[in-house]
Amino acid sequence: ENVSRSGVLFRAPRLLAPNTAVEFRFELPRSAGRGGGASVYCRGRIVRAVPPAAGDGLPTLVAKIQEYNFVRGQASL
Repeated sequence: ENVSRSGVLFRAPRLLAPNTAVEFRFELPRSAGRGGGASVYCRGRIVRAVPPAAGDGLPTLVAKIQEYNFVRGQASL
């Protein structure tokens, strides 16, 4: 839902405990005049976990990004 330089806020199918190691990947959009977008592969740890509100369905998690790599083109992870 929200990405910053040092972290990401997202919803997941299950609640993860704080300090759980996570790996995730997301796509950066293509920028006009700057060529194609890129995938960003990240490793980090959960720093906050909020159970779903009544009727919401999915827990909210916040992960601190500890390392990341940009992957361009057809590279596989």
